[in-house]
Amino acid sequence: MGSRKINGRIYEIFESLLESGETVKYHLVERRLGGARMLEPSNVFATDRRIIIIRGGILRVHQDFKIIGYDNITEIILENGIFFSRLHFTLQGESADPSNKKWLVGLNYKEALELVKFVNAMISKHHRETKP
Repeated sequence: MGSRKINGRIYEIFESLLESGETVKYHLVERRLGGARMLEPSNVFATDRRIIIIRGGILRVHQDFKIIGYDNITEIILENGIFFSRLHFTLQGESADPSNKKWLVGLNYKEALELVKFVNAMISKHHRETKP
């Protein structure tokens, strides 16, 4: 895991969600520009078991989180922009409507690509382990 600074509230939430023996492999943080600074950037943690996304709220008053099992991911979309990239994990049963997608934005492309490669490997591993 990279040595990223995590604010205290986010670290407390993250630490409370980890299972015994769970190992963090990747940590990415959204980079925000301009007026988006009112929103605390999302932190994405990829562990050896799942993905944990912790999103900050408006004016940093609250945080929410999403836990994604590797076996629930049906598609990964990574778009490389001029300055930053954005990433979306499509989940089983999720609407195909593009307006429903929740993007992680402001990501470094190389870091996001490494995360995508890791997630793909974990999905493949899960499929191999669950085959009869």
